[in-house]
Amino acid sequence: IYINAKPLVESKAGLGRREGDTIRGGWVTPAFADDFAKGPVTIAAITFLRYGDRAIVQMPPVPQGIFSVWLEERKLPSLDAAVLRKAATFVPMLSAEWQDLQNPDNPSADPEEGKFQYDGKFIANPKIPGSWKAVGLVNAIEDFAPDKKTDFGRSPIKQVTFTDQGSTASPNWIWSGDTLIDLENSIALKITPQTIGGSDYLFIESGGFSGKNKSGWVSPFMVMKRL
Repeated sequence: IYINAKPLVESKAGLGRREGDTIRGGWVTPAFADDFAKGPVTIAAITFLRYGDRAIVQMPPVPQGIFSVWLEERKLPSLDAAVLRKAATFVPMLSAEWQDLQNPDNPSADPEEGKFQYDGKFIANPKIPGSWKAVGLVNAIEDFAPDKKTDFGRSPIKQVTFTDQGSTASPNWIWSGDTLIDLENSIALKITPQTIGGSDYLFIESGGFSGKNKSGWVSPFMVMKRL
């Protein structure tokens, strides 16, 4: 089920700051089925309607406009690996290379230059498949030492499993070669495998790319150890 809401209110300048006449909605997925089966369900929605009009003064004030809410059943298409990889080719993604070109003091810089463009192909890397657990978060790879306690609580990924076909345990993440692709946030993260003290580790950029970062800013690395 998909819930749609459309407040039909227009400001003097056309659409308001929140784009008031744009349909907004959200999914009620099968994960909520048990909650809906317990009895009557109340679905609430809220909007901000304009009160009064300069040409017509009404007392007490009467809200102006219409707020419509409706439910409809939709079916999500099956998303297999091939579909996900094809979808990823259409969206330029933020990456470390893109971040290197950003300069908050130079607003004339092209914000699209340097973005990662996935070609849809899978490149195998035998060092990556397997299950991994976060054991650290460091500013640079050389800062990590297995016998040194590090803070991994802020690591965006706590555990991940890579398959040998380029997928992961999460439908929002795929990988190829030395790159982990975040499909939900359109981010490409560099993966650097290393063997330290006889144990396998992956150093994965944690992201945080932004045009507001200072020049020279680099992403911290999540440190993942093979389980």
